[in-house]
Amino acid sequence: MHPFPNIPPDMLSEVIEGVGALIGLALATAVGYLVRAMRALHDRQKDTDSNVTKALKTLSKDSAEVKAQVVNSHKTILRDDLDNITKIAQDASAAAKGTAHRVDRIQPVLTELVKAVDDLRESVHEMRRDSQVERKRTNALFEAVDKLDNTREDKENCTRCN
Repeated sequence: MHPFPNIPPDMLSEVIEGVGALIGLALATAVGYLVRAMRALHDRQKDTDSNVTKALKTLSKDSAEVKAQVVNSHKTILRDDLDNITKIAQDASAAAKGTAHRVDRIQPVLTELVKAVDDLRESVHEMRRDSQVERKRTNALFEAVDKLDNTREDKENCTRCN
């Protein structure tokens, strides 16, 4: 018989269906938020990388021009300082390019994630449709059992009456 006799079959299947839909909706919402946040981060990172690269090129160019005009003396090591600034600018530029490369690698992952969420959403819809079909079949079976029980009771009552 029915595993939960106090709960109508319709209600149980609707609860299961609702929980599945709720889980799918929560996952889709969370992933959608994550995708939007990562895309915004990606766009900001590209803008920042572009600005940093421009600033570093300008700094490198300016320091090269100043370096050409400066000679080290015993009192000052300005030329060495300019070499250090140029090295720092080059390292920062390389780091910015590396960061941009890592951010660019995230984009395909985000695309796959969006596809996975779409697939999950479709799976939830399929499960819901299957659940509705199973609910109809279950209800039909319960109705048939009830009819058989009623028919048997009617026969028993008829035989007692005779």
